[in-house]
Amino acid sequence: MYVQLKTKRLELAKKIGKPAFTVFSNKTLEESVRVKPKTNKELLKIYGISQKKCEAYSISILPFIVNFKVNSEPKLTQKYTFPKLNNQELKPCDALKKLRLQIANDVSFPFFRANQK
Repeated sequence: MYVQLKTKRLELAKKIGKPAFTVFSNKTLEESVRVKPKTNKELLKIYGISQKKCEAYSISILPFIVNFKVNSEPKLTQKYTFPKLNNQELKPCDALKKLRLQIANDVSFPFFRANQK
């Protein structure tokens, strides 16, 4: 919900021609997500919400918070798959591994020897 509230804050700020942080601070948005106010009285208890801000923005913000669906939150997952190496690409890796182990044995760094097998 936090990401969507930031977007809503930006929309409101653009309408009045001011920077987004003048509408609500990030701390105000974070607390709004945590508390999920349903009334103006609850909204006024949130950090950074004055009577003036409550009157100006509660019409836009409260229905947004109350009607927010948990499933509408975008999933921020990033997938990374490692490429498969062919035999030619494995040879330099094997050479580096042998060099690393040789240096570890020569200099006596036991933490380099952990994966010798």
